[in-house]
Amino acid sequence: MVHFIHRTGKSHPKPNVVVFFIVTSAVYCYYRFTQEVWTFSPLKLLPTIKYCDLLLIAASGNLLLLLNRDKELQQNTASSFLDDEPLGVIKNDELGYSGYSSLVAHKILESHFNKSFAIGINGRWGLGKTSFIDLLKRNLKSPAIIEVNYNPWNSKSPRAIVKDFFDTIQECIRPYHSNLSDVIVSYSEKLVAIDDNAISRSIHTSMAFMTSSESINSLHDEINKTLKNVGKKIVIYIDDLDRLDKEEILEVIRLIRNTANFHNTYFIVAYDKNYLAAALREHNSYNHERFLEKIFQLEISLPYFEKSIFRQKLAERIKGAFPQQYHESIDNEILGTFSMRPTYLDDWLETMRDVTRLTNSLVLNLGRLAGETEFGDFLRIELLRLKYPAAHELLFTRTTEFLETSQRSNDKFTYQLKNLSGENKKSNPKFTNCNSELELFLLKNHSTLSIPKRDIGKILEMIGNVFDKAQSYSLNSRSHLSIIHPSKFDRYFAYSLPEGNLSEVQFGSARVSSQEDFNSQITGWVQKGYEYELQERFTRIKSFDNRQDFEKIIRAIFHLANGKSQQQFRSYKRHRI
Repeated sequence: MVHFIHRTGKSHPKPNVVVFFIVTSAVYCYYRFTQEVWTFSPLKLLPTIKYCDLLLIAASGNLLLLLNRDKELQQNTASSFLDDEPLGVIKNDELGYSGYSSLVAHKILESHFNKSFAIGINGRWGLGKTSFIDLLKRNLKSPAIIEVNYNPWNSKSPRAIVKDFFDTIQECIRPYHSNLSDVIVSYSEKLVAIDDNAISRSIHTSMAFMTSSESINSLHDEINKTLKNVGKKIVIYIDDLDRLDKEEILEVIRLIRNTANFHNTYFIVAYDKNYLAAALREHNSYNHERFLEKIFQLEISLPYFEKSIFRQKLAERIKGAFPQQYHESIDNEILGTFSMRPTYLDDWLETMRDVTRLTNSLVLNLGRLAGETEFGDFLRIELLRLKYPAAHELLFTRTTEFLETSQRSNDKFTYQLKNLSGENKKSNPKFTNCNSELELFLLKNHSTLSIPKRDIGKILEMIGNVFDKAQSYSLNSRSHLSIIHPSKFDRYFAYSLPEGNLSEVQFGSARVSSQEDFNSQITGWVQKGYEYELQERFTRIKSFDNRQDFEKIIRAIFHLANGKSQQQFRSYKRHRI
């Protein structure tokens, strides 16, 4: 009992321990309440409770601890990572595919063919092909449907695809017709034997004579005949065909086109058509673009939806992970305002997968810098890192090559893109249209950096909007926390405050404290070498909550000045001595 209490707050029991307690408790209860074989000693104060009843308490306690552990493991907080899983059977459709998937499912239920019918679902990675298939499955839950989920990427080789495919089909059909399942197994074995080496073929041939086995064509006809009698549609789902290599893709296509061309069988196959076309080009360069038209009688391109939905989902998910005081800036930077729309995000957020990845990155990397950075700058820098990590690395590791400091009207130095020098223009006559050192470098090295040449303009526009003083992507003036200020630059890449940086959050907390505490905090910051950052921070204060706040700031400024003067005097005195 002491052991149970001790571990309540520190660990959880293993499932096998709980099972042991439950079984033991069941045996004990049998003898305790239904038999008189044993005599159990009661407690002195509570005679109705026996000493051995403590076993039931221990069993109950362990069971509760195990259930609590499972509950803890299943609960996600608002700041938890987001998964990239498709809809499955319970998630809501966020992209508006439900109506179209319902229409496709209805057409399948209404159609009947003597041969197979193949439907291709074309879309780029992350666009929601698997979720569309999940919606089809929900709409095709019918007694008239035999659902087959085949995963070709689990097969170890192209030849294994055939066997794995028919093994999967026969398992799904067995509950409806066991003999048909056996015929399918025989059919698949013969197909595999055709691709075996010479020795294996001779063995299979000998076995065929001994067992008088049927030919492939006769087995195929028998499968079709039996399927007609079963009277059900077979719907075979093949997802992510574009994950396979070219030989595996060709093997699956053979299955769809010829080998598994069965009665009233429907193939629903998800793929990126560009990837498949490239694989088919290597196999046969002649007319490979039209080849897929012979395989799929219907090709579905996922319905168009407004790309603004990505911005809406991004804002919702990020706001769920950060406190209320940051929600306004999140909305302004992602959804925009009446007079400004951040349309650049429509080019950078191409799929829901992009939304999930960016949200997870912000939850992780912005967590320790909330209130210490300008959200719009951080959002853009994180997008650059996710999409083009090589360009992100260049910006940080080679800052002086691609950025330069420029003095603004407020006498503060800020970063901006470095213009292409005349010397570089002369030495690179092919790139005379370049405007910046970064553009020249990207054009000359984009292959090494794994950056598509067509995307260089998009990268430069993003970086230019952040670092070009002539640009302004926000209605408000740039914050003193912006990445354009050299003293704030490193934190956008380190994901924490570097040494020597004054915390904006701590300064704000100190400002609302008493005058004595505020002055004491200022003294501590000066001792750490933050006096110049404090001066800059005080000059940035343009508004005050009330008269008391105004007077507190004035006193704090004098306190900072006196502290700095005393420090300089002590330094001067030590120097003279």
